[in-house]
Amino acid sequence: MASLEDSYELCRQITAEYSKTFYLGTLLMPPPKRRAIWAIYVWCRRTDELVDGPQAKSTTDDTLDRWEKNLDSIFRGTHWKLPMLP
Repeated sequence: MASLEDSYELCRQITAEYSKTFYLGTLLMPPPKRRAIWAIYVWCRRTDELVDGPQAKSTTDDTLDRWEKNLDSIFRGTHWKLPMLP
């Protein structure tokens, strides 16, 4: 399993690649807030990709139900594995 620092770094990379101007704006924030914003951005991006991304046609009601259960587990503080995106 990736460390928390590795996870934040992955979120930073994804934000920098897919949202360049937004990413630059986050660099003005204190490091703890910037890392949190990168993580939120990646969560939102992945959620959006379920319905608007290249694989959206394969998104089913079951896919969305699993995604919602994962979100519920986050709110409970339970670990779950985030699927990787290309």
